[in-house]
Amino acid sequence: MGCNHKYDFSEAVRQFEDGIVPPRCETCGGILRPDVVLFEDPMSSDYYRALEALEGCELLMVVGSSLQVYPVADMPYLARQMVIINKEPTPFDSRAAVTAHCKAGEFFEELASILKL
Repeated sequence: MGCNHKYDFSEAVRQFEDGIVPPRCETCGGILRPDVVLFEDPMSSDYYRALEALEGCELLMVVGSSLQVYPVADMPYLARQMVIINKEPTPFDSRAAVTAHCKAGEFFEELASILKL
């Protein structure tokens, strides 16, 4: 969190298993944290770029998301049509043009087979 040096998550796990709690950056000594947005973190610029990309979106494919964590869960409202591929039902299933309740890998393997890819 100090110098923004990036580590693979396995480094934090290794340090934790070696008794280094919390895991530390070897460069600056700062605390390591996962490269994800945690609750109450500010949204990254990626979120705002995604919102821009959704302007005028004709079809949004949602893959592997419960669509229950906001503000990202509001994104489907920005698309005209939506395809949802998720193991479990989502709050948006009734709005989707297509839903598939299965593993994403299985869905795309079958789709590739049908398309002879």
